Amino acid sequence: MFIFEKCSYEELQAIQHREDLLLRGWTLLEEEYIDVTEKVYDEDGTMVDLINYYFLNENKDRMMIALFEVFKPYRDRGLGKRIIAQFLQDYYGEVNLEPSGEQSESFWKQCGFESGCYLDRRCK
Repeated sequence: MFIFEKCSYEELQAIQHREDLLLRGWTLLEEEYIDVTEKVYDEDGTMVDLINYYFLNENKDRMMIALFEVFKPYRDRGLGKRIIAQFLQDYYGEVNLEPSGEQSESFWKQCGFESGCYLDRRCK
């Protein structure tokens, strides 16, 4: 079971300096958009991931995952797929994202996203 906790702008700045983040989007994230950024902790209380998302409408039934990154020491262990599964477990709406490359697109397809990186949880 993973624990999701809100991330402040100051915390994000510190995490960027401490972790070897691959996605350039973290450095471009402005303070007013930080409220939908969460730190993800594993069962041992170790921070292993960051996720940034936002809703595309007031009903919150259309979501965009803007950034998702497992920290380097924890990659290639299947954590990302498990984190996304838990993150979306109770969400019943449309989820969109823009993969950062071929490897990213492959990851999202393994998480159940279709070509174009779209997932409609209302159909499940």
